[in-house]
Amino acid sequence: MLTDVNGFYQFSNVLNGEYDLIESVGQSVPTPDVCTPPETDPVDFVSTTPNLKTLLINNLPAQMNFGDFEGSRIEGTVFADNGIGGGTANDGIKNGNEIGLENTVVKALTGSSTLIEQTSTNGAGEYILYVPKSVVGNGGTVKIQEVNNTSFITTGGDAGDTGGSYDIATDINTFTNTVGSSYTSIDFADVAESIFLTDGSQSLQPGGTAFFQHTFEAKTDAAVAFTTSSVNNPSNITWPVVLYNDLNCSGTVNSGEPIIQPNDIVNVTTGQTVCLLLRVTVPQGVSNGASSNTTILAVMDYNNTSPLIQQSLSRTDLVTVSDEEAGLVLTKSVDQAQALPGATLSYTVSYINNGDEPISSLEITDNTPTYTTFSSANCGVLPNNLTGCTITSPSVGSTG
Repeated sequence: MLTDVNGFYQFSNVLNGEYDLIESVGQSVPTPDVCTPPETDPVDFVSTTPNLKTLLINNLPAQMNFGDFEGSRIEGTVFADNGIGGGTANDGIKNGNEIGLENTVVKALTGSSTLIEQTSTNGAGEYILYVPKSVVGNGGTVKIQEVNNTSFITTGGDAGDTGGSYDIATDINTFTNTVGSSYTSIDFADVAESIFLTDGSQSLQPGGTAFFQHTFEAKTDAAVAFTTSSVNNPSNITWPVVLYNDLNCSGTVNSGEPIIQPNDIVNVTTGQTVCLLLRVTVPQGVSNGASSNTTILAVMDYNNTSPLIQQSLSRTDLVTVSDEEAGLVLTKSVDQAQALPGATLSYTVSYINNGDEPISSLEITDNTPTYTTFSSANCGVLPNNLTGCTITSPSVGSTG
């Protein structure tokens, strides 16, 4: 059956049963049971629906439409290039169990960067764009550009079967258009930015020592250098500063835990957490109001990237000399700066005695944060002079 000038077709007196309907352009009407026509589209058109559809007739009229678009079709995937599940991190190629990134904007542009169409990726990170023949004809230039979601970094891309090229500086795939083509595997690779927590502040007496806990969470494979720099007031006094790799994340310096030197490299993989402990000692003889502000700088060199991709993160710890405020210091930190609904957040309440008098008992009260419910609690490692710990908590799933 051939369509009319309006694309309409109709089969009459069709017996009940299952049938295959095939869109095939430029074919003569075949003899039944002799040949099956190929699935083809009109010249310069691409399908927006399958060219083969199965239809079940059961005494009732049925309607089956075929869609075609005059122009070109582009499809691909935006994915997390973090190497999970046996993949290679940061290589710009989807491998292993790397997953797609949803709700990422992808644009089709002309050679002069005029917007043709834009869309957002689906739950699997997939997108489809259409370029009309009337906008970009044969031999014209098409650009496909990804717009990174917040807190994501581009690691690469792939021009797929377009015969074009990818530019990481602009995050654009560029190719010469052939009208009527369906291009595939025009992919974009991103990784989430890594996270470094948190800033700290303490008040101490001269000769006291402050410890600050920090958590670095890697979102991809990288080599990380941690360095410290301090601004002291007055500037002519040196405050001893030491940065430890807190291997067991206990918040205390244990035997065998190494000092991180300026030239040391810490290799991390996706999802790995590195716990750091910064020790700052107040010099003897300094006056009230003296201070030291230490910045910890984390510089990540992403593995498998050329040119090299880097991410820099920093945290600051302030120590101020004060006879009045020195004593017991409580700090509260959380393991995630952001979390999805249903995720579990771990809060750590740390305490340190910066005063001259020992503490033999301590009571800490802390409420579940807004929009959260209680899950569990533990005492952690106790100092030598605190020999027991009792927890009173709300029931699981409650607040308080």
